[in-house]
Amino acid sequence: MALIAPFFIWLPFLLLLIPLLQLKKKQHLPNKPQKQNPLPPSPPKLPLIGNLHQLGSSLHQSLWQLSKNRPSSTGARRLTYNYLDIGFSPYVQSYRKIREEEVDKMVNSISASSSSGVPVDLTEKLFAIAASIIFRIAYGTSYRGSKFEHAKSIYELIQDTEAMLGGMYGADYFPSWIGWVIDRVSGVHKELDRISKELDGFFQQVIDDHLKPRRRVDDEQTHEDIVDLANNPGLMKKAQEEVRKCIGNKGKVTETETDHLQYLKMVIKETLRLHPPAPTILPRETASRCKIQGYDIDPKTLVLVNAWAIARDLRFWKDPEEFIPERFDGSSVDYKGQHFEFLPFGAGRRVCPGIYIWERQRWSLDLQIFSWKLPDGMEEDLNMEETSGSLSLTVSKKTPLNLIPVKFCQKE
Repeated sequence: MALIAPFFIWLPFLLLLIPLLQLKKKQHLPNKPQKQNPLPPSPPKLPLIGNLHQLGSSLHQSLWQLSKNRPSSTGARRLTYNYLDIGFSPYVQSYRKIREEEVDKMVNSISASSSSGVPVDLTEKLFAIAASIIFRIAYGTSYRGSKFEHAKSIYELIQDTEAMLGGMYGADYFPSWIGWVIDRVSGVHKELDRISKELDGFFQQVIDDHLKPRRRVDDEQTHEDIVDLANNPGLMKKAQEEVRKCIGNKGKVTETETDHLQYLKMVIKETLRLHPPAPTILPRETASRCKIQGYDIDPKTLVLVNAWAIARDLRFWKDPEEFIPERFDGSSVDYKGQHFEFLPFGAGRRVCPGIYIWERQRWSLDLQIFSWKLPDGMEEDLNMEETSGSLSLTVSKKTPLNLIPVKFCQKE
């Protein structure tokens, strides 16, 4: 469902603002000219709606084109239960064992497919491993083998939730009663209410499962890495050789050993540069009036950091559209928020908490055990086009990733 109502639905409510703005202007008409605050420059805009008409279906790309020429959000407040999410939780213990076990399970699953030569849907596999790790951390049970694994509604619910978290709401941009009407007429409020109720139902199932007697307790940011390597077989071979040389004949990779895989680290960094998990990160908000490069910024100003565009800025990156892991060779630039030209997970105290799960969740074991090839009839140049049609918090490939795993045989 599109999250922004058609222009003809918005127009009547926007026109209501004209007399209100004129009245406000008369009430605050000064007796003498006042000094205008220097505001930051912006692309050409229309009265009332500003630049809303210039935002296309892909927010980060629209903002990037416009630039070339954690604030209060209605969706986030509703869908995170008034911001009670992991982003505000305290530091927790290491989840190394959980991550290693879930990687082993995924590899075993891929091994079964490699024997038959059947293409593997890596989108589904990587969603399952991410879900399993988070499920075990948050709920104490694995996603694999649970009643949620074969429920398509879970994947769809996550997709819908991300779309709504990145959506635009009249209540965030217009006076309260006008925003209230806009959100209801446009259908945004109805969609938000639907997703909120589905989330309630999901969490209720989790709670009920925890309350069951004699419940069995377990004893113990993205598939673009494989996509880029599949598009660059020479680079894949180089990464595989490094992994296999480091690991040798051992059948399992430990997290400590991944620290020695320098080329794999460069591949991961380059993947994050080209495909940040959340292209515009999470919105921020100014807490007080401030001045940036001579421009006055009002309090409660919405700030969107376009990590996708920053990572393609020619001032910082040579040939930014090319997948070149070697650009990080000997470079201290990292993705933990200390280098502002590279912010796939954000920065500061509100850096994405998923970084601490993801940074150790590397696919070195996949590269050690498997080579990957395209199914018969598939073009060698994989389609990297992103999904569009909504202002989602995250983006994914428009075309599903299906590859055939070929098991590597260690020479004696």
